[in-house]
Formats: sequence, structure tokens, C-alpha cells
Amino acid sequence: MTETEARYPELGPLYRWPFGLTDNPNVVIEPTTACNLNCAACYRGSNDPSRRQLPMTLPEIYAYIDEALSLRQFHTLSFLGGEPLLYRELDQAVLYARKRGLAVGVYTNGELLHKYRARELQTAGVSYIYVHVDRHQGRTPTTAETTALWNHFCEMFRKLKDVNFGIGLIVHEADLPDLQCHAEFFKANADVIRFVNLSLLGPLPPEHATTAQIVATSTAVDAFQRRACEVIRIAFGVEFCSYMGSKFRSEVPGKLMAATAYGPGSRVARMSAEQFGHLNERYRSEFGRYPYLLGKESTDDFAKHSARVVDSPWQYLVISLSPLLLPEHRWNVCHFCTDCVLYDHRFVPMCQLDPFKAGDPLVDESVRY
Repeated sequence: MTETEARYPELGPLYRWPFGLTDNPNVVIEPTTACNLNCAACYRGSNDPSRRQLPMTLPEIYAYIDEALSLRQFHTLSFLGGEPLLYRELDQAVLYARKRGLAVGVYTNGELLHKYRARELQTAGVSYIYVHVDRHQGRTPTTAETTALWNHFCEMFRKLKDVNFGIGLIVHEADLPDLQCHAEFFKANADVIRFVNLSLLGPLPPEHATTAQIVATSTAVDAFQRRACEVIRIAFGVEFCSYMGSKFRSEVPGKLMAATAYGPGSRVARMSAEQFGHLNERYRSEFGRYPYLLGKESTDDFAKHSARVVDSPWQYLVISLSPLLLPEHRWNVCHFCTDCVLYDHRFVPMCQLDPFKAGDPLVDESVRY
């Protein structure tokens, strides 16, 4: 497939996520930016030992949750970092969020996630655990080693019935040939893997790049993402049903989602855009909040109301695309991003937080909702 042939999926027939600034299903909190891995191109710079990595105090976390709830109607609080399992008071923070009526999720690299720790998180009230494992983290350099670690977590979570499990990985150009193999693994383990997130990461600009160089790199990233979306669709055999729009380019998605039900060894059903939209709007009408489709409460509700049997649950595939710096010098970020952190009384997309803190004027203008 050439770059001129590659296209983003046609978005018109899909259900566009209707979220806004104050009505959005998720808020992100980062109790620590410390990490026990050294991943290349870490979005938070946790791989830079020169960065200060001061954890939040519990009173700061409680205040964060309270302020977020005063500014936004949301369903889920997601703990990221850094590595949140390094935060010693994580369970107390989870308990407070649950008392405030929130579902809770944890993103982790899994290094500290043994079966007893997973049960502790489940007991505290965690609704989903997202484990990021790919070959770019310095611990599983081959596809076989990565798959073996995925399988380890699948076996762990088969014994946990009240928490959803999902896998996330970064996808570079060099990873595209492996996607067919990955897809077969995720399909074969659809009984336990509720969601898969593929974060696309195209070429990176040179260090200390000029604005013009970043725009040029973004053009190359855009070409990679168009091609990757189609490769993923074919490799997984899915059809997209919904998407998150982007702020300045209506034809470019911020995220894409497909929902597929698998029986033993084969696909049972695909969720249509109409069906997904109906379930999403019904949930909002019944519960007063849009669902965040990583947590168990939401996925169980969708399964019940879409008449899926327990033996064939939906597996949600999400593609997260990178922001692009457009020729008019605006970052084409997700429109009302679901992965925002609360900073200085504002919600900021987590991928843009560091340049926003640094006062980058292009970022400040682009993320101002």
C-alpha cells in the first residue's frame, strides 16, 4: 500500500463520540512520574533521570478528585504516570475515588503486578487494569518474548472475575508486519482481554527541531497513521464503529474503535455504528454519564443490552493517533480528549502536558477548549 493509496477510514458513517469539556467519561491522574522502566520516547519523560519525580500527597489527590468533579461530569478516574504501582498510597487514593462515586482504572507496565497485588487492587475497587507491554521497553525485545508476557497476564486475569483486563502497545512502522500475529493472540484470548489499545507513533522530529521541521515530521506521521489504520483493520479483521474527532481536521480521527465478539477460534459478531451509538446514548440517559468502555461496569452493561452471551463478550480495539502540527501551526489534538489531566484548574490532554507547562504558545492555543 503506497502513501497516496492510504486513507483514514470514512468517518461519516461512524458514531462520533459526543463528549464535551464538562461532560466527558474519563479524567486522568498521575500520582507519580517515577517509573521502573526506561521506555524510548516516553510521553512523560519518565525515562529521564534528571527530571524531578515528586509524588502527590494523599490530600493533593483528594483535592484533585474533588476539583475534577466540580468541573466535569465523568465516569472513571484513570491512574497513570510514571508507574502508578510505585505510588505507595495508591489503594487509599482508589478508595477515595470510589467513595466519590467514580469507577477507577490503573495503567501499569506490569513489573509490580503479581497476582496478589492485582487482587488488592480489585478489593480496593479498581474496575480495569491496562497493562502496557511491547518490545520497545527493553525487557521483551522479540515478538515471542512479548507474547509470552502477554500470556502470563492473561492467565493471571482469568482468575480475577470482577476487574477488566486490557493490553496496550506502541506501534511503530517496524511493528506493522507483526500485527497479524498480535491480532491472532488477542482473538485467541478474547475470553479475558476486554480491550486492546494500539498507540501509533510515527517518525520523531530531530532534537531541538524548528517549527518547520516539526510540521514536516507531522506530515510523515500523518502518512504513517493513514497506512497503519488500514493495516490494523485488515490484520484484525474488524470494522470501526465509532471515533473521537480531532480539533482542526474533520477527516482525521483522534481515536478509532471497533467492537468484536469472538467465540472459540472465530468471530461471532461485529458491533455496528448504530448499535454502538444506541448503547452509548442509552447508558448516558439511564446513568447520567457517558460510559468509559474500559471498566467492567460499562462493558457488562453493553454486553447485557446488546444481547451478547457471557461466552462471547465484546473485545474493544482502540487505535490512538498522535497529534499533528499543522502547517498553520496548530496542533491537531483530539477534540475534547478523554485522556486529560487537571492542571492549574484546566483540563489538558496528557500528551501535551509537558509542553503546555513549559509555556509553548502553539500548544496553549491548540488545547484551549
